[in-house]
Amino acid sequence: MGERRMMANSVIESNAMLRLSNDVQLLYLRLLNHADDDGMIGSPLFITRGLGLTEECLKDLVRAGFLIEFESGVVAILHWHVHNLIRKDRRRPTIFQTEWLQLGVDIDQKYYLKASANQLPAIHHQMPAAAGKVPVQDKTIEDNLIKDNLIESNRIEDNETDTEQEAQVSVCVESSSDLSSSENDFLDSVLHLYQTYCTAMAPCYTLCDKTKQQILQLRAKGWKIPDFAGLFSQAKNYPFLQGDGKDGWKADITWLTKEDNINKVQNGAYQTYRKETPKNSVPCGARGELGAAELEAIQKLLREG
Repeated sequence: MGERRMMANSVIESNAMLRLSNDVQLLYLRLLNHADDDGMIGSPLFITRGLGLTEECLKDLVRAGFLIEFESGVVAILHWHVHNLIRKDRRRPTIFQTEWLQLGVDIDQKYYLKASANQLPAIHHQMPAAAGKVPVQDKTIEDNLIKDNLIESNRIEDNETDTEQEAQVSVCVESSSDLSSSENDFLDSVLHLYQTYCTAMAPCYTLCDKTKQQILQLRAKGWKIPDFAGLFSQAKNYPFLQGDGKDGWKADITWLTKEDNINKVQNGAYQTYRKETPKNSVPCGARGELGAAELEAIQKLLREG
């Protein structure tokens, strides 16, 4: 649960909300306050009972289209992104990954179940529309805007000497117009897993073309979402990949999804990596008690001082 939450009058004062009983409206506000940074609530019934209300009040919110309920009992605030726009560097990904990965975000910034029919295409969850701006509805315009914003700030150098690597685009841009909706959903899910597990590694908010290609190549070879979860979960246990090396280098999602590096991580190649200690340095306490000569030298310095 976050420390601060916003609420949109367009939802709170809507006719659909005002048609509900006062108890149900109160429950909605309490659920909104208890939701995590992705609008997920793991124990809605506990909150409901804490207000002295019945489970029927919770069902009223689901039927009215203000909550999405999962079989596990977890619920999602349908208008979460209408209420709150949380900065990416402050957002804490939800722990309810199984449920969250079933959701998409439509052009009106509302959640929907991806399995549901007749839904509008989802805008990437990691790139919500900025406050006060009209959501981009045309995919071509959306791609152009993203390219314009990122082309200067996300330029990367490709140091690989391999011909195939050199032929790849060296600018990180969001060019997903040629990808299917299932591919985009898969990429979003992998990115969210990285953001959840690899919090101490190099941050990533959008995927560049090179990373997308690597992930989709793995998918073509049979990789599933749980495989990526296992990779990231293992990698987060290696301090070296989190900046514990002598130069402070940190792994990122592009590095982690490269096949050569995947093999190294899975084989535990970075399990024993630690910061190098200078050859002449002695850790604190390694010498034990001071010898007679050392004590005499210290006493001499004190007398002279």
